[in-house]
Amino acid sequence: MADAGGNSRIEGLKPVGHGDRVFNLLSYTLMLWASLIVIQGFVLGQALLPPQGNLSLVQGTVVILVSALIMTLFMSLNGKAGLQHGIPFCIQVRASFGIRGARLPEFIRLLPAIVWYGFGTWIAALAMDGIIQTLTGFTFDGIKLIYFFAFLIIQTWFAARGIRMMKWFTVVASIALVLIIVEMLFSTLQSEQFEIDETWRVSGDWGWSFWTGVNATVGILVAVMVSASDLTRYLENKQSSMWLGHLFGLIPPLGLMMFLGFVSAVTTGQWDPIQALMQLSPDPVVMILMLVFILVAQFSTNLTINILPPAFIFEELFGFNWQKGVILTGILASLSFPWVLLESGANFVAFINYYTALFGPLLGCMLAQRWSDKGQLLVDDLYDESSGSRYWYSAGLNPAAIISTLAASIVTMIWWLQISWLVGLPLGILGYFIVNRALTLAASIRRRK
Repeated sequence: MADAGGNSRIEGLKPVGHGDRVFNLLSYTLMLWASLIVIQGFVLGQALLPPQGNLSLVQGTVVILVSALIMTLFMSLNGKAGLQHGIPFCIQVRASFGIRGARLPEFIRLLPAIVWYGFGTWIAALAMDGIIQTLTGFTFDGIKLIYFFAFLIIQTWFAARGIRMMKWFTVVASIALVLIIVEMLFSTLQSEQFEIDETWRVSGDWGWSFWTGVNATVGILVAVMVSASDLTRYLENKQSSMWLGHLFGLIPPLGLMMFLGFVSAVTTGQWDPIQALMQLSPDPVVMILMLVFILVAQFSTNLTINILPPAFIFEELFGFNWQKGVILTGILASLSFPWVLLESGANFVAFINYYTALFGPLLGCMLAQRWSDKGQLLVDDLYDESSGSRYWYSAGLNPAAIISTLAASIVTMIWWLQISWLVGLPLGILGYFIVNRALTLAASIRRRK
């Protein structure tokens, strides 16, 4: 990424050299902690257990572990390009979709990032309203929107300052966030022990509901898995740092937030995440602490996994510099109507299922292409936008990736929506190899004639 002051598309998207990497294993892990201690995990935890869902506490815990291992595997596999070559997602994806065809996955990647950016900012606005009301009793209709737009401006300013500013904010925030959430869990488990014990006797469902839970949990980060190179390009070029960073950077924060959501679902039955956390607070001081935690958590998440990818994509699409890409991301996030996702658990999970129906096949095609080329990338050709590029394919498009992504997405949306990513990923891989082989045979037949 071009730090503040970057002026060109070339500078903003060129490979990050090994000497310019800003993260080591520790700071990368802490950055992921700060990025993944998010209200989305809390809300999903609420949605999986009664009254919104029907999993038991044991099943919910297994969902967390299975999902985190899946995320670790695919973030690391797909993040190798960024780690080895220092390239962003919008350049990496040209290898599988073509120089021009990369526009399709870029637009797909934009949607959840912008919506989650708006969602996280709206949650921060609700938290601020809760803090002010608790301290002063002051509120009025429309105040949440004021907080919402104010926080968008603040986050945009931070992000526009560049990756180093974002690094230090998230590293410091991660330590504070983990300490706060552990204290929240400890206090809640002490005060709500009897109600939580009851959930161990719920039989739950190891079938459809369980795998739907895994799909939705993976879906929280499916877009991050696809654009993992946007993060790994800033990590020291060590395979161990990437794999260990993802393993220890994903399981603790995801587990803590979702488990807190489980506790909330069992003890409060409240769907609104802010109201639920306020009900879990034993006194006003802890309540304010919780709300401050939510506010900071949304900021740290937005600065890394919700602003980075769209800003890079806008650089690639429109030739913007980094600052302009960040500003456009903020503007679009303001139009995302995030409060709609909070109307019910059904809305929240449905949104995840629909966009993961696109991301499973997309990631499958990216991995299939890498395996086809035995992991080799011609970096110069990725930046060559002429017909002479290795990745020009047919008129700048790779039909195998485009056909496979669209076909598999439609199939999963129609027949397998609730487990869209789990079905879409293998369909995307299989479809890529089949279509690619068919196109190769067709070209061979035409040459013989």
